[in-house]
Amino acid sequence: MKTVHSKTKKELKSPAISQPTLYEKCFCDESGKLTLAQFPNMPIILAGCGWLLRIIFVQGALARAGAVLFFGSIFWWCYLEISQGTNYFRRLLGLVVLVWIFLGLIRVNFQI
Repeated sequence: MKTVHSKTKKELKSPAISQPTLYEKCFCDESGKLTLAQFPNMPIILAGCGWLLRIIFVQGALARAGAVLFFGSIFWWCYLEISQGTNYFRRLLGLVVLVWIFLGLIRVNFQI
């Protein structure tokens, strides 16, 4: 017959896991590396293309398409940063840019 040993109270306690500091929550990724910027991803590249279209073609359908591409891509980027940002700074950056985009659209559309 096998003997089953019960664990002592000391063995049942999990080792102390240090909580990340506010600095780490705000500016570091899961591995602890400082993350403020990263290589541009697809929404930022598309926004840049839309911005270039808007600058090159000041009026007309291509200028309008560039504006739609720019604002749609920036909105997409903001959504991704707010929902999946690596740290609080990135999430806050997505929220700030989203508010900036909405205020810019309101200002342009209502001539404020």
